[in-house]
Amino acid sequence: MQNEPYLRRMGIFGDYEQDLSSLLNGLYRELFELFPRLTRALVFHQWEWDVYRKKVKPADYTSHYWRLRRKYEGVSSKDPRDSAPLDPAAHVNLIQTPAQNIQPLIITIVKYSVFQSLCGLAEVANDLQFEGGIDSGLGNRTSSDPKSINLQTCDLFGRNLVGERVSDFIKSATKLPPRKSLQFIFGGDFNLTYLDVSPVLNYFQPLFTYLKETNKRRELPVGW
Repeated sequence: MQNEPYLRRMGIFGDYEQDLSSLLNGLYRELFELFPRLTRALVFHQWEWDVYRKKVKPADYTSHYWRLRRKYEGVSSKDPRDSAPLDPAAHVNLIQTPAQNIQPLIITIVKYSVFQSLCGLAEVANDLQFEGGIDSGLGNRTSSDPKSINLQTCDLFGRNLVGERVSDFIKSATKLPPRKSLQFIFGGDFNLTYLDVSPVLNYFQPLFTYLKETNKRRELPVGW
């Protein structure tokens, strides 16, 4: 997760001014590292649950696996695959540790959700500081409109209230279940049953907007 204010503060950027092109390139690089892991995890998890729910017959295990890979990853087998070889069995995680298949998805969504929530908290704390003190009326307030927060320029350095929330979360993590300990970050119970991916989309929004406009302007087909 790249963050220009932090990198500049650490002296990594120096006098270099980040423009839109460098921002998009950085998001491209980050997404290319993230996206293959997420789509592979989604394929494994979807295949696993389709098998458990008996939505797929044993004879179709392999063909269903490749349908999911084509749908989510855009990948096809070089040669036609029949039902004899059980291709999913070649993946250790899918057979021996199926519970780990969903972990990359959950971890990623929670990571970006935490970052967005802390950025919203820092924004509110900063506003209240100008209003006459961050202790007056803050409570569990976070930004009312997460989409209005620029996650690319969010700077958490020196935000004491953010540090206190993170400290409380770490202290509680050894005593409380994740859903309860995360309340120190989100100001309330965090729903691990229904995960909202909007923080991930908000983070990559500049890139999504650029790609959408570019594809439309050049009349490029989308998908595979």
